[in-house]
Amino acid sequence: MQNGNIRRLATKILSSLVALTLVLQPLAASADATDAYSWLNAISGSSSSTSSIPQYPNVSSVTSSKLRVVAPDTATISYTLDAYASNLQVNVYQNNSTYPVATLYDAFQNPGSYTANWNVTAGTALGTYKVEVKATNALGVIAVNSTVVFVVPSASKSPSLTNVTVTPAVFSQGQFAMISFATDVSALVTVNVMPVGYTATTEPVYSQDVVMTGASSKSISWYGTDKNGALVSIADYVVLIAAHNDKGSVFAPEKPVRFGGQGYTPPLTLPGVSIFDASPNPFDSVQQSLTLKFNLDAQATINVSVKNQSGNTVYTNTMAMSSTQIGYNQFMYGGQVTTAADQGQVAPYAKNGQYTITLTATNTAGTSADSRTFTVINNPGQVIQSVATISGTSFTPNPFSVKNQNATVSYTLSANAITEFNVFSNGGLVYTTGKVSKSAGYN
Repeated sequence: MQNGNIRRLATKILSSLVALTLVLQPLAASADATDAYSWLNAISGSSSSTSSIPQYPNVSSVTSSKLRVVAPDTATISYTLDAYASNLQVNVYQNNSTYPVATLYDAFQNPGSYTANWNVTAGTALGTYKVEVKATNALGVIAVNSTVVFVVPSASKSPSLTNVTVTPAVFSQGQFAMISFATDVSALVTVNVMPVGYTATTEPVYSQDVVMTGASSKSISWYGTDKNGALVSIADYVVLIAAHNDKGSVFAPEKPVRFGGQGYTPPLTLPGVSIFDASPNPFDSVQQSLTLKFNLDAQATINVSVKNQSGNTVYTNTMAMSSTQIGYNQFMYGGQVTTAADQGQVAPYAKNGQYTITLTATNTAGTSADSRTFTVINNPGQVIQSVATISGTSFTPNPFSVKNQNATVSYTLSANAITEFNVFSNGGLVYTTGKVSKSAGYN
């Protein structure tokens, strides 16, 4: 009888311990999601999760209070976490960087909505910054979401983007596509190469930031590589270009480009020519030169012609194909005219009036042309005291190596004068100093 009572008591105690164990195990496991997950599998025989086990954290609604920031300022980053994270980091990365430039938060975090402030200091470089929110739980499950903040210059107005070109539209390994653009005020220009069919969450294949100061034009080269320098896949891509400053953002239409890989020969294309700047305009044909900046879709011979208001040709010149390149090129017109009736007080420079300069590009695929009008305004009271003569001209060393030597041209002027030093090859003009004021005597 006594033994039977002892057995019944032991059974009650054991049952109580089992019940206590089942109650305490999930409570103790809450401090360690790995143990909790193992425990759940053991008692249920199932690998499925429940709402009480934070297996898969998710980060959503990542936004910045300011898309464009002029340093110094503060951008407030907001985000939502839907499950417990044993570690949550809010990191700021500059465009294409591997290591964060700032860490705004780094600790465990419970579910909820949060904010973190990025204090953009005065020394922060202009550029694109990605703010990444990364949540990790004890199972090693990682959730990542991000937003973008542009650190931009201040300007008087929202920027405009013009003269956006990508040339050539098809290129192969060992070549490059020249991406050109211009803005009318200071701006941060972002250039992104995207795969065809990209979405809002697609990462750029290649990206580059360009800081524009005032009204300016620039070009960058894309060699068919990604942000790590590896060659991209042979495929069609699109180039997205945007300009940002504190007054707003503007986006250029997409530009197609194809990378053909190693040994690929691009098809012969027409040498499309586009003049995007002719300055200064108006200009003094005696004291200044007119600089034409233009883009070419393919190498070509450039024939230059200047016509007066009557349509008569007053000047011609040629740029050899070997001196041109795909993308950005320039030509300096010194203001000379060959017809005496169009010369001003100082021959052979053009008299006051309006003229048209035309660039005609020609290669075996065809011809294209572009023109700009310009105005010559010379000093009406300009008087030549005496005609300057040049003597004692020397060129040393001669011959010389263009790789490791500089050549010096020396000469003597009989009077103060505007000089212009030009170098010609068989194909035409290859170098010019433009017009430079020089004093009488040895130069």
